[in-house]
Amino acid sequence: MGQIRKVKVSTGIEWVEVPEAGVFMLCGCPPDSVKHLMKRGLIVPTERAGWSFETGPNVILLSDVILQNGSFTNMAEFPVLQMLYRQGTLIPNHPNNTGAKPMLVGAQDQIDAQMEYIYRGNYGLVSEEELIKGGRSCRSQRYDAYEVALCFWRHSSSQCFA
Repeated sequence: MGQIRKVKVSTGIEWVEVPEAGVFMLCGCPPDSVKHLMKRGLIVPTERAGWSFETGPNVILLSDVILQNGSFTNMAEFPVLQMLYRQGTLIPNHPNNTGAKPMLVGAQDQIDAQMEYIYRGNYGLVSEEELIKGGRSCRSQRYDAYEVALCFWRHSSSQCFA
């Protein structure tokens, strides 16, 4: 087997790569981990087959602990979104869309929590029942996205929902 490269990126962030095996692992993902990877040159712009995109991790190793020194240790939403969109792994006809999905590695409860966190971050409330529990009345079947966005922006549901 070829070289294994390990880089200390920042507090709580390590990078392990095994290019021969196609593994580029972000170990730990506290807030701003994508920014730190960019600063260290581990995420860089590149181009292939006429597409401009970024390099970066394809595996995230989650911490077993939720908090460390008062900070969240597993904030995988932005690293996963970077993999899906900025690396192109989810974009149709993109050269990086090989069908391989980003991997989350760690304790099952941490993986489940991150999957829920990423899902909610992307889709928000997804059913009429969730909207009602969130304080939205169903005066019509059509939900005004602009009104909902303003409501969340103001953080005052009493002013926003009828």
